[in-house]
Amino acid sequence: MRFSELVLQGVRRFSQTHRFPMGPGFTVFVGGPGTGKSTLVDAVAHMLFPDPLEPATRKFACRESETCRAALLIDDERGARHRLVHDFVQGGIALTRLDEKENRFVPISSSPAEVAQYLGSTLHLPQQDLFSVFYLLRALPMAEIEAGPPRGRKAGSEPPAGKKAPPAKRRLPPSSYGFEGGGPGFPGYQGDVGGGSEDVLPDDAAAIRDQIGVLERDLAAARDADEAQFRLDGLQKEQFELEQKLKGFGEGEQRVRQLEEQLKAYAPLEQVPGDFEKRLREFSERKGKFERDMARLEEERQDWEEKSRAESPLPLVKNRSFLLGMTLGAVCLLLGITGFFVSPGLRWAALGDLFGFGLAAVVAVRHLDRSMAAERAAARLKLVDSRGEKLRRQFEIETSVVKRSMDVLGAESPAEILEKFSQRNQLRAALDVARKEAEAKKSDRNRAELEARQNELKAEIGALEARLSAAAGLTMGPQEMERRLKALRAKLSSLEGGEPAPQPPPPPDFGAGPETYLDGSPVEEQAQAQAPVAAGADPFVGVIKLARDLFLVDIERLQQVLSPRASQYVAALTRQTIVRLAITAEGSLEVQPPPPAPALPAASLPPAERDLVDLGLRLAVVELFSPRQPVPLLLDDPFASHPPERIELLGRMLAGLGRLTQVVLFTSQTDFARHAAASFEI
Repeated sequence: MRFSELVLQGVRRFSQTHRFPMGPGFTVFVGGPGTGKSTLVDAVAHMLFPDPLEPATRKFACRESETCRAALLIDDERGARHRLVHDFVQGGIALTRLDEKENRFVPISSSPAEVAQYLGSTLHLPQQDLFSVFYLLRALPMAEIEAGPPRGRKAGSEPPAGKKAPPAKRRLPPSSYGFEGGGPGFPGYQGDVGGGSEDVLPDDAAAIRDQIGVLERDLAAARDADEAQFRLDGLQKEQFELEQKLKGFGEGEQRVRQLEEQLKAYAPLEQVPGDFEKRLREFSERKGKFERDMARLEEERQDWEEKSRAESPLPLVKNRSFLLGMTLGAVCLLLGITGFFVSPGLRWAALGDLFGFGLAAVVAVRHLDRSMAAERAAARLKLVDSRGEKLRRQFEIETSVVKRSMDVLGAESPAEILEKFSQRNQLRAALDVARKEAEAKKSDRNRAELEARQNELKAEIGALEARLSAAAGLTMGPQEMERRLKALRAKLSSLEGGEPAPQPPPPPDFGAGPETYLDGSPVEEQAQAQAPVAAGADPFVGVIKLARDLFLVDIERLQQVLSPRASQYVAALTRQTIVRLAITAEGSLEVQPPPPAPALPAASLPPAERDLVDLGLRLAVVELFSPRQPVPLLLDDPFASHPPERIELLGRMLAGLGRLTQVVLFTSQTDFARHAAASFEI
């Protein structure tokens, strides 16, 4: 769960309507003493955990306003918005949920018991004891110890024997607060109650009656203006939400126009043939097939070239075997012929020509075979070249359209054109979807209802602004009007009855003394509940028990889960004077100083160190439980007296927690603001 906004009207110092936004993460509200920081925390706590038996209370009542109510907007983990409204004085309470379809808050319950059950079961609000210990951190006792003695006693003086020292008071500002420098000092300041110089009243009864009539009309107009302003704030927020929803309808048409404008950049693609995209996708396949065929023909051509070179014979006139055979045959033939004329024995030499001419004939036949083989290889080469040229012409014909289109589109590769086709197709698909959505929104009944509701809001806001403008000329606030009316009626009564007019009541005492709420209940009751634990008691036993209830684990498991992270927090806060925490089997807490010092019970530490251990333990619980169920962490200025270096560390710690759950700090120290996701001045 997460708080979204707190609205107060007539709550203690906030007599007018005030809105306090609470965003996700770490939010800081900065305000000086008496600006109402504790009022905001008290109001949230009372709204979340009202008394089912006595929901009405006057401790939040404002002297300047008869109205005393507050509204808290709560978002659950699914984003559903709830509104919790509480009239503190009348005791009325109402929990509603925003119905996004009808765009209005529908009631859930107005029973305090049912509201509490819904907050716990549906919004996962922890029980009051768990929330008040881990998610509602107020001023630590250490702040009171380091701040010195309470105001109203001299430094060094002790309280009377047998009496407990009163807690530090949260004083209201003096009666002149807000007028130093010529202007009010905080939002909603209405001036002093009963303060200022005594007004000059007319002595004529008729003039007094005239003034009473005018003031009664003005007072009614002022009260009507307050109601109108409260209503106007809510209507203006609803109007803003309606405008955001209607803006979503217009965004559909704007999206269609944007897509149509983007498609114009792909207009050149319309000039190519209808099946161009298919051809373009086949281009790569055809090119790959062409390259493979050409590579195969090239290999075949190289083989035939090698065969042609190997088979090509030398000319016969250069063949030694042929020349040898011819020469041998001729010589033997000449010798045989000579034998007929010279010596009969030489005639037998003529038989050698058979061997010589036979050798020459064999060489000639082989030469003829190789020549014919060379001619066949040359013919094969011509065939291979012819096939390559045919494939080249076929590839050029099949891809001519693609190549010409690439030139027209200025693309260097088909992949660029394919990318453009893909982008165009995506835009076309998105455009079709956008057009359908835009057409559906045009005929959407919800849009008509939203526009009708927007017109109603405009009319109602205009009427409320007219009511406010009627009260714009009023020079006095409701409280001053009531005071003057009371004085005028008293004087008129004295004039008519002859009795002296009563003196106006003295201004309230904002000085020292016990501070009380309007119903008379002392503030000390609440402060005493937060006082340090009596000596001898272990304050950590209760914290450990509540941590077990929160995590729903036993002591051993809690030690494993909580101790390591809590030790890191405490070590950082104490500057390593405590390095480790351990949860004992009895449910108490032990701390380990740097070795060789032995471990000791956390309850035996000095108050300042004990409070730092308690703070580190609680922050560790919030951090470790937030991933399971985030719950807002509220801090009511608990670090007022910490040194600057620790303020810097605490700011980083709270900012880290803000990444896990909502953290809202109300403080008088502006140093926290630089760590916050959002900061406001009260």
